[in-house]
Amino acid sequence: MQGAYDTLAAYQDGSARYLNFSGKAIFWDAHDMAIKSLCQRLIDSTIPESQRALPRQDTVLPKSGSQVTLLTRSGMFVISEPSQSVVAGGIGFDA
Repeated sequence: MQGAYDTLAAYQDGSARYLNFSGKAIFWDAHDMAIKSLCQRLIDSTIPESQRALPRQDTVLPKSGSQVTLLTRSGMFVISEPSQSVVAGGIGFDA
């Protein structure tokens, strides 16, 4: 299905959002150390790739593949086609 995306947002405070392409969503705001650990794992997995991050110019999503958007104090940055370690960080497994 063209234009269908899953979106995962992980925040340093341990909250998270998952939006499935089907329209279903999970909003996790409860204080939970296991979820906070998973969020931190995903955030940490982007650090080695941050050198590849480019300023986000628009809100257009790629037609295929994946990307990570980093919300920083300096604005939004995009890592196109993140490494397997970042993808694994997003699903909670070691790469």
